[in-house]
Amino acid sequence: MTNFLVESLREICYNGIMKKRINRILHIISILLFLTSLLYSNEIQRKRLAQPIFFPPSHIIFSIESRNGLFLYDETDRTITTISDKRGSGRYFFVSEENNLIAYKEISNKGGESFQRVCFYNPFKKKNAYQSVWYRLCGNPSISFNGRKAFSRGETVTILDKSKEIELDIGYYSNLSPISHNGNSFIFNDRNDQLWLYNINSAIKKKITDDKLGYKEPSWSEDDKKILFSSLGGEIFVYYVDEDSLIHIGKGCCHRWKDKNHISYVKQEVEHYSLISSDIVIYDIKNSKETFFGTPNELEIEPSFFHDRLFYVSLIDGAIYEARIEDDRIVDKKKILDREIIKNKSEGNNVREERAEIILNIPFLHQLYDTKDEFHGGWACGPTSCVMAVQTYNKLTNWGTICTWPYEHMSLFGRYISDIYTYNGVTYDWMSYDPNSNPAYGAYGYICPGGAAVWANMEQYIIWHGLNSFMDISPDWSEFLSEINNGYSVVVSTQLTAAGHIILGKGYVEAQHTLISNDPYGNKNYGYPNYYGSGAFYDWPGYNNGYENLNQVKVFIGARYDFLQTVKIYDDLDMVFSYIGSWLERTGGYDMHAYYTDASVQGDSAFWKIHITQPDTISIYTEFYRGGDRVKNAHYFTKHKDGTAEVIVDQRGYGLSGWYELGTYYFEDSVIIGATDTGSDSAGIVLADAVMLVFHNAAGIKKADEREEKRGERTQLRIFPNPFTKTTTIYLILPSTGHPDGIVDTFHRTSSAESIKDKTNDQCQMPNDSKVISLHIYDVSGRLVKSLSLSTGHSSLGTDLHSGIYFLIIKDHKSGKTFKKKLLKIE
Repeated sequence: MTNFLVESLREICYNGIMKKRINRILHIISILLFLTSLLYSNEIQRKRLAQPIFFPPSHIIFSIESRNGLFLYDETDRTITTISDKRGSGRYFFVSEENNLIAYKEISNKGGESFQRVCFYNPFKKKNAYQSVWYRLCGNPSISFNGRKAFSRGETVTILDKSKEIELDIGYYSNLSPISHNGNSFIFNDRNDQLWLYNINSAIKKKITDDKLGYKEPSWSEDDKKILFSSLGGEIFVYYVDEDSLIHIGKGCCHRWKDKNHISYVKQEVEHYSLISSDIVIYDIKNSKETFFGTPNELEIEPSFFHDRLFYVSLIDGAIYEARIEDDRIVDKKKILDREIIKNKSEGNNVREERAEIILNIPFLHQLYDTKDEFHGGWACGPTSCVMAVQTYNKLTNWGTICTWPYEHMSLFGRYISDIYTYNGVTYDWMSYDPNSNPAYGAYGYICPGGAAVWANMEQYIIWHGLNSFMDISPDWSEFLSEINNGYSVVVSTQLTAAGHIILGKGYVEAQHTLISNDPYGNKNYGYPNYYGSGAFYDWPGYNNGYENLNQVKVFIGARYDFLQTVKIYDDLDMVFSYIGSWLERTGGYDMHAYYTDASVQGDSAFWKIHITQPDTISIYTEFYRGGDRVKNAHYFTKHKDGTAEVIVDQRGYGLSGWYELGTYYFEDSVIIGATDTGSDSAGIVLADAVMLVFHNAAGIKKADEREEKRGERTQLRIFPNPFTKTTTIYLILPSTGHPDGIVDTFHRTSSAESIKDKTNDQCQMPNDSKVISLHIYDVSGRLVKSLSLSTGHSSLGTDLHSGIYFLIIKDHKSGKTFKKKLLKIE
């Protein structure tokens, strides 16, 4: 029978081990299959063609998805000419039919440093008509109908008018400064991502945006009466120059002028970080009419029009297509250029990262490679970025897991993404499904309830981990600089991918508007996914320094940690304090005052009731002066949003004081903390002294304006200096004035018992009724060392007061109050 049981157990264990191994192998296979499909999808994204623009009579100018290359396709002979193979040459290029020129900017590495220049290319001669010298920083050029050329150099804009060159100081670096078709004005961005209109002839500039959002990518209508642009988050606007008015069109991307009264853009729908629709919209500005071209089997992007001809890129196969618009339908679709036609060997494949102005030291975590093998992190960019933000301040302890991809390694914090854990009293047991339909918990379960990150949940997650956070849906570049300059990382929601992507901003190259990040999916400059996401450089929307562009910046989620701004202390002298039952006053503890009650007669409670102006996660601490007559089980309770928490505190010990943590909880509008003798020892006292609140979100609180008023109602005691060597002074603050009206006494240590003549501060003499005040000095054993009647204003302690710790008992016989203070005496 025993042998049978042993063999049965062995078989069960063997089957269990084999089952675990099989499940692990199947999971790795599923990950490999996903990564294969992902790599294929990203290969299309990486190699797809981009931004087709028709140039009559028979040319199509286009780029590739990375924008590191610019090409010319001739429809007549079907040849492709490389205009430029340098970084950034295919981003924000400008086509001027009137001047037979293509204006672009290119970036190249020279002597280990990055340089930029502007170029104007003639597609018929197939050569550059103009190339500037190499600059450290310049902007994308544009051309007016009459041939005026405009581009920025640092904080100036250069106007080239035939042989004349004009330099205009705008005070900011703006990569885009498109000149009007008549050549009289241009538009530029400031550091707050606001748009300005600059009149070249009068040198008058005017802000045309409202500071409510950050804005990008302006362009002129062909009659120069309107300016089209979008917000950083993808809201499209049109500004009327003559009327000085602004209209909101709607949300979209890839906005362009179709003609002077119509614009085209793309509407996209995302579900679970997957792009499920991407369709072209034409908007009639005069009639405020939107025409939507839904195509269930196609994902169009970057449309452009030439009369009735439509050109666009397919996100399904990465090719360029031509079609026509007919009766609100896209018809006669045909492929013009396949994505494989470009074998790009540009300098863009050798991305060189610039010297950063500021870059924070933040641990890196990959959403696929540093999470548990059983968890599929394909949708976990938000949770992973938030965990990195929290771990910037070492809030989480090591919780290792072995990861097998791309090589076997230990991830110290990956389990926080998908496993249940508790921090600051919050248990992250919310469940959500990963892309493989496996249940996941932790940061992912809370932040991604439906598989996609919820911004408000990211903010709350950071707050619950002891940081101060905020959610800003109107971010701009200057705000990002401010956070980084103050040492704070920023979670940034971007459009790095068609479906959106969340990264952690941690630095910048200020002059050129390049953001430095921890990208949980890798570094897109090298093609997603990869393991090089720590320190990935990305260009801000509207800027072009040869890196992948963020395209949109939808929201900032802050991650600040600063206790100096988030700590508030309330003691028993504040109006927020009250009590029920028999409580007596005594000296000692915080601010030299405390209340106590005898636990032998129970039913006494003390309270601190504090109003807060916004919900917050708050850590609660209490302070008391320990002593041998205290109880070992004083009961503290804290009322918070989800109920009442009770903590038992041992107040015993001798001569020790400090802060004792009562826990961390979430509060909505008020904080109620209590101390009670109910349930405590029958022998001993319970102290109620001070509480400290650490606000994780720096929530505003109602200030105790009555504090000084109440403090002034009672006599207070001060000793300075303490500790002391030869002389110390006792100050008595009287209730009549609230400031030191008199010095109780000045004590001197001498070599004999002889009294010393008056050395009291003449400006703070003893009050006339000081004869009713007596002082008694005790050593640590409780022995009375000296008693004094304080009437002379000065006394000598003599040689019998040796170095050590003493306690002063001052009795005010008039009011009946007694004060106790620890006196430290050193050689």
